[in-house]
Amino acid sequence: MTIFLAGHETTALGLSFWAWLLAENPSAMLHAQNEVDRVLAGQPSSYEQVAGLRCLSWSLKEALRLYPPASSLIGRRTLREVEIGEWRITKSAIVRITPWEMHRDARWLPEPARFAPERFDESTPLINRHSFMAFGTGPRACITTHFDLTEMTLIAAYLLQRFSFQSASRPKPKLEVLLIPEGGIALQLIRRSKAGNPSLWTILLT
Repeated sequence: MTIFLAGHETTALGLSFWAWLLAENPSAMLHAQNEVDRVLAGQPSSYEQVAGLRCLSWSLKEALRLYPPASSLIGRRTLREVEIGEWRITKSAIVRITPWEMHRDARWLPEPARFAPERFDESTPLINRHSFMAFGTGPRACITTHFDLTEMTLIAAYLLQRFSFQSASRPKPKLEVLLIPEGGIALQLIRRSKAGNPSLWTILLT
């Protein structure tokens, strides 16, 4: 049940913000599309091809860094009294860890507000392993991490094979149980076509 639920709303929210970020960053979208075209060669995406979609995976992780669906739901109870900086935290207190803030801390990565998928290039790691916690971190990280990333990559590849994105509105993030775009995200989808005029749709992601 946890895998089913975590693989639904959180995945949809992550993909919504990802699509908008690509629309706002055409060079990153083109880079991901070129990779999808090369790896899939016009065929449907499959689990076996996920490992080859490295740039696409980077763009998804960078979207999750900037707009983590679970932006402030990570909590831990202290086993003993502890000092963190200037704060003394009593035993059995609940400490809330906020990925939204962690992911935007310039101490851990340069220009944290910039959408830069190359941050996740394994050959030049820039991120401390605990500074990216879209799925939590440590031994109690989300059980669905691999499932969610695989699902998102397959769906994203399917979309990029067929469409380019253009932004029609800027989302206003709102924290409820999860981080949602208040009022949705208006996005234009342009059908990729080698011949004739491309089709255009305007959709609202909510």
